Amino acid sequence: MSAEYVSRNIDSIRVITANMDFNRGGDLAYIRHLRSTYAPAVLAMQERTRGRFGTRIRGLGIEVKGSRRRNMGRNGSHRAVVARWVRINGQPTRVLNAHGLHRGTVGFLAQEVFLRILAAWIRRLTRRGVPWILAGDFNRHHLIVARLMGGKGVGSGVDAVIVSPLLDVELVAVDETALKRGWSDHPAIIARVSGRKP
Repeated sequence: MSAEYVSRNIDSIRVITANMDFNRGGDLAYIRHLRSTYAPAVLAMQERTRGRFGTRIRGLGIEVKGSRRRNMGRNGSHRAVVARWVRINGQPTRVLNAHGLHRGTVGFLAQEVFLRILAAWIRRLTRRGVPWILAGDFNRHHLIVARLMGGKGVGSGVDAVIVSPLLDVELVAVDETALKRGWSDHPAIIARVSGRKP
């Protein structure tokens, strides 16, 4: 099945969020595992490399379009959020990937500023009627982040997939393979995102 077919004719997609923890050196094996187990999917990676360019989105058998990288606030090496486009039921849907700031590193205020700037971006999408998906390691419990964004999410602790009110989300798996093999100190969250049923 071609990537174009998958992107234009599906009513739901899998979304994976995975902190790669580049310091541990298992990134390529981790990506191979996620592809072979869960593709087709959209993969949102944090800490793929050091700093602001470590936050990435790629398609695993699903076409993702465009790319925008935006810094949220002035503090923190992981403050960049990346955004791309996918289609669900033919509807352009914004996918964002964020690595929230750690309050132990930058403090509570910088963490809060990051989340508030991100929430403002999300609110603009919501006002324009654009469905959105936010994946990431938020360094804050995902249910708190989901409320702040005005969406609903599934995940484990700080790792989650959160979606707009225009979409539905269900948890597929909390994959602990990376924890068991020493590739990361986070599990991967796999969610199914679909257009809301009328």
